Amino acid sequence: EGATEEQPDIPVSYQQKKRMIKSIRMPPKLAQDDYHIMDRPEEVIILRLRTGHNRLRSHMYNKFKIGQSAMCTCGLAPETTDHILQDCPIFNAFRQNIWPKETLVEVKLYGPLSELQKTVKFIQETALQI
Repeated sequence: EGATEEQPDIPVSYQQKKRMIKSIRMPPKLAQDDYHIMDRPEEVIILRLRTGHNRLRSHMYNKFKIGQSAMCTCGLAPETTDHILQDCPIFNAFRQNIWPKETLVEVKLYGPLSELQKTVKFIQETALQI
């Protein structure tokens, strides 16, 4: 229908044409998760927990042979992100205070901004070095 109508005679520069073609061919940008909205120190905590490259005993012992073992001080399991956020009895009170209902570790690490901030608060309250 547009082709049958009279076309305006507006000159388009080479650069404008190039930009239009590129914008058509570019894939749509994926939405960034809320991790990118956080302050830098909060981002660092979440990134280290997500990747497992942190100062928890499991990583330090398995990667660098630092410490006597990878076991958590509770003695029930290796000190990993999952263990600290979900199971460690030492941090039950902190966990219940921040997440009264059971929350999946995926939500704690990849959820909306409010959940990420809860995770950061939890880590800060436990005084663990991440």
